[in-house]
Amino acid sequence: MKSILRLIAASLLVGAPVFIAPAHAYSLIGDTITASGNAMTAGDATIGAGVEFTGLIDFLDFDFGANTLTISSNRYLLAWGGASTAVFSGFDQPITSFALVSNNGFAADFLTNYSFTASTITLDMSTGSVLGGNGSTAVFAFNGVAPIPEPETYAMMLAGLGLLGVMARRRNQKIKA
Repeated sequence: MKSILRLIAASLLVGAPVFIAPAHAYSLIGDTITASGNAMTAGDATIGAGVEFTGLIDFLDFDFGANTLTISSNRYLLAWGGASTAVFSGFDQPITSFALVSNNGFAADFLTNYSFTASTITLDMSTGSVLGGNGSTAVFAFNGVAPIPEPETYAMMLAGLGLLGVMARRRNQKIKA
């Protein structure tokens, strides 16, 4: 009986991280998203392959990371007004927050004039100017809901615990015989 209790305790210790830790951290690497808007070079790109999109006549680079969007100027840029927007859509996982975390050299309205939904990020550059020198960068961070473990994960864990129980029972029967 003591060996069964020890076996159960050991299996609970081994299986506990499945219930405590999330299955995966939120990450967009590998997602294919779409860029649109008149400030963008429209198209699809897979996140994680370097600079995914360019905009404002190739003056801006848009590089998505696991949970960041880095906008950088690859030369001196001055754009004033006009109906300029950059829209990114098609995210596989819902976005729950999106905010500017750093700015190095940009004086641009898109730094404060942006919006997001669960599957779309919109940068609005239509109300003012975009000014940046070569090497200016702005970094936005976003978070979302990490995926939950699949039911198969729990089924595998329960099957493993069941096999441990069967092994303990057979071992106990051998000892009694």
